[in-house]
This record gives sequence, C-alpha cells and structure tokens, in this order.
Amino acid sequence: QLSKEGEYEINAKSSEISYLNDAEIVLMNQVTAIFIDNKKRKIIVKSDSAKFNTTTYDTNFKGNIEIKYFKNIIKSQKLDFKYISNDIIIYENVVYNGNYGSIEADNIKINLQSKNINIYMDNPENKVRILSNQ
Repeated sequence: QLSKEGEYEINAKSSEISYLNDAEIVLMNQVTAIFIDNKKRKIIVKSDSAKFNTTTYDTNFKGNIEIKYFKNIIKSQKLDFKYISNDIIIYENVVYNGNYGSIEADNIKINLQSKNINIYMDNPENKVRILSNQ
C-alpha cells in the first residue's frame, strides 16, 4: 500500500516469531527499516527493537529511534508505521534536527503518500518548541 512503486524493507540482527490472534508477529532486535518512495528517496529508521505484523505489515518500533531523511534527523523512543494508511507516527521524547534548526514536540505524523507532516503536542495547551539556526 506504499505510494505507487514505493518499497518497505526491514532487517534485524536477531528475531523470533510469535502468534497473536492468528497473526504472525516477528519480534526483532537491533532493527533497520528503509522506506523508499517512487523517486528513490529514502527514510531510514533504526531502533533497539520492533514488532512486525506479517498480516497487516504494521510495525511498532521501540527504543533509541533514529530517523534519517537527507540531512534531517529525528530521534524518539517510539515509532509506529501503519501500512494501510501509509502513516509514520513518531512519539515519546521527539527531537528533530535539520539544517535550519531543531524542533521538540510530543508527536510527528508523516503520511508517506501525501508527504503531509503534522507536528503537535499531546496537550493542546503546550507548545511545540522551535529553535532556528537562522
């Protein structure tokens, strides 16, 4: 369901298979995932662990997450990839660093098809923190 001609690849140093409600779940350690769009641009995700559902292709990453896209880096503790909706949801201690500055927020949601990005806080009373290098 990734955008037309898109690819999703996930690898781990070690893994084990378990079953939950008739779905095969692959529990992985030291994980690297690569999302490639139809223009061959890559988003690389690294984490301590992940749960990959072989039925839905949804993946839950956990621990020391680092996301690289061009010269941009996002770090967090959790990331969920929803295959059908093409959403990457990054949460828990989210820090973005790029050429123009940094952002601290509770959540970043990226849709891989539309390329829409939402940066938001869990509590609407709190504000996203933006620091500019300019």
